[in-house]
This record gives sequence, C-alpha cells and structure tokens, in this order.
Amino acid sequence: MKDFEQVKIYWLTRLRWLAIILQSVLLIPAVHVGYVEKQNIPFYLAVTFILVLVNIQKIWTKIRFTNSLTYQLNIDLIAFICLILLSGKMENPFWSLIYIHAGIGAILLRAGHSAYYLPTLILGMLSVHISSYSFHSALLYTIIPQWIILITAWSLTRIIGISLIKQREKLNQLEKQNLKIQKLKSIGALSAGILHEIGTPLNTIRLKTDRLQNRQKYNEADIQILDKALTQCEETISKLNSAQQEVEGKIIETINISHYLMHLNKKWENEFSGLKIHVEAQDDFLCKIAKVNLYIVLNVFLENSLEANATEAFINISKSEDFIILNYNDNGEGFSDFILENFGAPYTSTKGRGRGLGLFSSLISIESMGGSMKISNNNGANIVLEFQKG
Repeated sequence: MKDFEQVKIYWLTRLRWLAIILQSVLLIPAVHVGYVEKQNIPFYLAVTFILVLVNIQKIWTKIRFTNSLTYQLNIDLIAFICLILLSGKMENPFWSLIYIHAGIGAILLRAGHSAYYLPTLILGMLSVHISSYSFHSALLYTIIPQWIILITAWSLTRIIGISLIKQREKLNQLEKQNLKIQKLKSIGALSAGILHEIGTPLNTIRLKTDRLQNRQKYNEADIQILDKALTQCEETISKLNSAQQEVEGKIIETINISHYLMHLNKKWENEFSGLKIHVEAQDDFLCKIAKVNLYIVLNVFLENSLEANATEAFINISKSEDFIILNYNDNGEGFSDFILENFGAPYTSTKGRGRGLGLFSSLISIESMGGSMKISNNNGANIVLEFQKG
C-alpha cells in the first residue's frame, strides 16, 4: 500500500498536468486580449516548462526533499504567482485561484508543515497586490477584504484539514489494532492446535501411570513425580482452554483494575509461593482491558521473575492524562541485552529450552487491547504497561 503522503502527491501531479494544459491553451487568448505582453511570453513559457519538469517524477526520485508534499505545494504556489505576475496581475480573473491554493495547502499539510507554506502564500499575495498599481487606491474596498477572505479561507480549511488528519490517524490506529487482534487470534488458534496434539499423548501417559500404580513393583517417589508433572500439564491445558473460551465471549470491558489486581494477588499467594508480590494502587482506576488476557500476561511476568531468581515483585498502578499505567518491577537478574534489543520479535529466548513466545505474546495481547508495553532494567526487570482509561 502506498504511503498516504505519496498518494497525495500522486493526485497533486495529475492536477498539475491539467493546470499545465490549461495555461498552455490560454496563452494565445491571453496574448490576444493583452493579459500577457509579448516580451513576457518567454518567461511565461519558462515557468510552464519548469512545471513540466517538476511533474516528471522519475527525474527527481533520488532527491529526497522533492518527495515532500510541502515542497510540491510550494512549487505550485510559486509557479502560480509567477504566471499571475506575467499575465495581468490582479486584472487577471484567475488570480483569485490563490484562495484554492490556500485551501489545498491548509487541508493537505500535516501539523507543523504549514509553517513552510504559509509564508510563501502571504508573500505571493503581497507581491500581486504591490505590483498591481491600479488597485492601490482600492485599499479599503478591495485589498483588505481580499486579505480577510484569504485568512478566513486558510483558517477554516486548516480546521477541516486537522480534523481529517486526526481521523486518518484514528483509522490507522484501528487498523493496527485490528491487525494485532488477528495476530492474537492466530496465536490462539495455533495454541488450540498444539493443545489438541498434546492432549492425546498425555491421556496415554496418564493411563500408563495409573496402571503402574496398580502394580506391586514400582518406585513410589518416581511415580509421585510423574503424577505431579502430569497434573501440572493437565491443569495448564484446562486453563488455556477455558481462557480461550472466555476471551472469545468477552474481549474488552471497563473494569476497576485496582480491585482486580487485589483479587489476583490473593490467588498468586498460592500459585507463586516463592515470590512476595506487592500490589500498590492508591486510588480506584477504571480502564478498558480483557481480564483473562491481563491475567495470562501478568502470570508470564511472574514466572519470568521466578526464573530470574527474584524474591519480590512490585505492581504499581498510576495514571497520566490519557492512560492508566501499570508498572511491574522485580528484584531479579533483569533482562539480558539480547532480550532488550530483540523485544517484539517472536522466538526470542536466552533459555535453551525456551520458546521465546512469552514476552512476544504478552506484547501482542496488550496491544490488541489498545495498550502498549515497554521493557527495561531497573534493579531488576521493569515492565511498563499503558491502558486506555475506562
């Protein structure tokens, strides 16, 4: 898909071809009527030829700034002013097209870029007025109203342009969020397939284990270890299956994240007995999340903390102007440089037996909820999650 700015330039060049054809066709009538003096014809043709060269994109592809929309609009405006100055100035009925240039620039340019276009627009208008001697006496009735129209046209179209740009940004965010949701669903489908494949051999192992327990000769300690491992596998599969079903039924909702984390902390006391977990939330914070997704993500963090020899983990909830912020910090070994450099890529792991999907799936899950996730080291692993306010 083409970059949006390049799409604008694409259509701008086609409009420019129409303008080139129009000013070429009108040259002879303009000379006949007297708008273009004979001595100005070479300059008029030179400006037109320059526009033709500017419009041949293949010539300028290697020059970076020529691919800028601001540059393209400035070239058009300067060429237009030159043609007006060469063909009757304010007596030329087409001079008022400067208002259209003002509107196009105000709508198409991104925030901040108008600072490079607006001065050209003002100087162009000034040059037309100063060179039109016959209109100097009509300052009150002609020139001042024209400036008022110009400023009004620019201001109104700029408001529309900013609104369109914001809408475009929102659409881009929604498209990205939808893509991340689709990725998450793909991971969920892959997980479901893996769970299905694991389930069959686990059932066989469970049957064999039960038969071994009924025999007289077996090692009791080995059987207990095997039985515990099997139980853990079965519980994991059950959790993942139930989590996937709940995610399908209820994706994102507005919840009090402070209360939810306090509730989870009671469960974690049994599940992560080797880790002292502190949850700090000085206020009630409402945000939009999928509870099951957040639960799975935080479990990944806690498991990673245990593997990094952490003894304590701290979860702090705060808020900014636009987001609810969850800060997770432990006192473990922290992230390796390899993990920090490759964060966001799947199958990134420093553990020989690891699959490297924990942080990746967490990132995709958080972003699918419209949030963000950043990792760093701060006397241990530090993870910052941002969620939309409820």
